[in-house]
Amino acid sequence: MDVINQQFTYINPRIQDILGYTYDDLKEAGNNWAPKILELPDGKSGVWSHYAKIRGNATVKYKVKVLHKNGSVKYLKTQETILKWDKDGHPSEVLGIAEDITIQQNLSEELARSKHSFGLLEEMLQCGSWEYDLIDHYLTCSNGTKRLFGYETGELPEKIPTSFFKAHFHQDDLDIAEEIEQKIISLEGINEHYNWRIIAKDGQMKYLEGKGMLLPDKKGNYTKLLAATADITILKTYEAKLEQKINDLKKSNQNLEQFAYIASHDLQEPLRKISAFGERLSKKYSGQLGEEGLLYLNRMTDASVRMKLLIDNLLSYSRTTRKVDDFKETNLNLILKDVLNDLELKIEDKNVRIISGNLPTLEAIPSQMNQLFMNLISNAIKFSKTEERPSIEITAKTPSPEELSAHNLLEINEYIRISIKDNGMGFEMEFAEKIFEIFQRLHGRSAFEGSGIGLAICKKIAENHEGVIFARSEPEVGTEFVIILPRKQLS
Repeated sequence: MDVINQQFTYINPRIQDILGYTYDDLKEAGNNWAPKILELPDGKSGVWSHYAKIRGNATVKYKVKVLHKNGSVKYLKTQETILKWDKDGHPSEVLGIAEDITIQQNLSEELARSKHSFGLLEEMLQCGSWEYDLIDHYLTCSNGTKRLFGYETGELPEKIPTSFFKAHFHQDDLDIAEEIEQKIISLEGINEHYNWRIIAKDGQMKYLEGKGMLLPDKKGNYTKLLAATADITILKTYEAKLEQKINDLKKSNQNLEQFAYIASHDLQEPLRKISAFGERLSKKYSGQLGEEGLLYLNRMTDASVRMKLLIDNLLSYSRTTRKVDDFKETNLNLILKDVLNDLELKIEDKNVRIISGNLPTLEAIPSQMNQLFMNLISNAIKFSKTEERPSIEITAKTPSPEELSAHNLLEINEYIRISIKDNGMGFEMEFAEKIFEIFQRLHGRSAFEGSGIGLAICKKIAENHEGVIFARSEPEVGTEFVIILPRKQLS
């Protein structure tokens, strides 16, 4: 190139291909060739600054961004050597050699963008990555990992000895550090998740979780370990708080259960005395009490009967809540047979039609299964219609995946869907959840006997078995109670 006249004196075919211009194109442009290939759309051009660098130096190497004739951007790695000098010692003729590094430059820029994005992601997720050299025994860490330990970018060397990070391990977790180190040395890798505590640079204790994998070289020999580490301090804090709340709730429930159980027992004795003295009054002094006195006495007796029923049901609910019995293989056909035998008089009295399919055997508490069937079938009999023969159908099948999902049941377990369906009075679906609350009744005491605890007990039994119970109903059509229970207890 003629530097003084700012003109090309020769361009080989390869450069012409790179630029898209022929030698004649640039020669015709005279000293106005620069805007064609170096003046980019942003208006910045550093072409003449390169020649300024050549002064006093025979060779200059630099990267330059150029425009192809079709408008695409190219990157060149250029080396310019001075061939001639003018009388003032300035370069007058320069030989330039250029290499097209567009692909490498684009990859480098893409890698830089990816590293930047990865760094932002690490910062957002509070995590980092690191690599351990199994040959030279040193660590290289991402900025995210350095931040986890309290260090900023550039604060640590590129190659970090393992002892540096090991020194940050919590004293009580040094055995975990030793275990990880031994697994790495023995080339086992750290495939499972490890949790440990560290003391960061600022003295803050953090919980970290990490996992890694061994990387082979071209020959298949393991030379490096790639691992990721995340800050799970917030998660651990929440877990600790949640565990404390669960323990507090368990303790509170135990206290309530114990209180209900003891209170119910303690109430039995004065209630028995009220019933006994009321009976004596009725037998010995009914003639002296008069009509109004007998009315009051009968009301007192009725109230004591209701109170006894309520206490008995509270005791039953308390026993159900405490889940004192063991799970065992339970044949529901035998359970149903026992319940129907116990309800034989009520069934005959109302001429109830019982339709039952074959029921499964599952892992359950037999006494609670008996109570579950007893309560639901008793309810079906109680709330039957007078103008139509009562019918109760008991069946079992496998629940659909949609049903399991709707009730948040684990699909890893096998479940049984039990249905107890009647043609009774039914109720509006707005009460479908309310009926399972303790002491909730849809009818007055004068219409139907009961304490309002029976369905609450059924719900507790289903929960004790890691299952669910729900109802579908329509007034004057009937009600279906559905119980979904696991065939096997996982815990």
